[in-house]
Amino acid sequence: MEDVVREVPSASGQAGERCLPKGHCPAMGVQPAGQSRGKRRRPRKGKVYPAPAYSGRLYVKIHAGQVHMFRYLLEAEDNLGIMTVVDRWGAVLLVRFSPHQEREVREWLAGMMETVPFTILPVETLAADAG
Repeated sequence: MEDVVREVPSASGQAGERCLPKGHCPAMGVQPAGQSRGKRRRPRKGKVYPAPAYSGRLYVKIHAGQVHMFRYLLEAEDNLGIMTVVDRWGAVLLVRFSPHQEREVREWLAGMMETVPFTILPVETLAADAG
């Protein structure tokens, strides 16, 4: 079967463009099945890790008046971790993060100690206080 070529009006009003039969003409806005008009997806940069089965956790003891600043700065780090207040009166926070990013979280916390003073609590201390 021979392709029939026809002229279609162009968007600029100039002389028509040459076009293939219906279903193959980009000027008509129709693409054959299996072909996309969009851009190709770029491959991800860096290493892609499998989804973790658990979240990494760190407990932070902070002055009660600085909780809002800690939360604000953590949220500004764009998905580094999330914070939950565990003990409202003792100002103990739980910072949850992906275990693949533990090094980045600890580096960020070390830099944060200059802005907002706090201490990172070992989990054994919390277990002893609860019991």
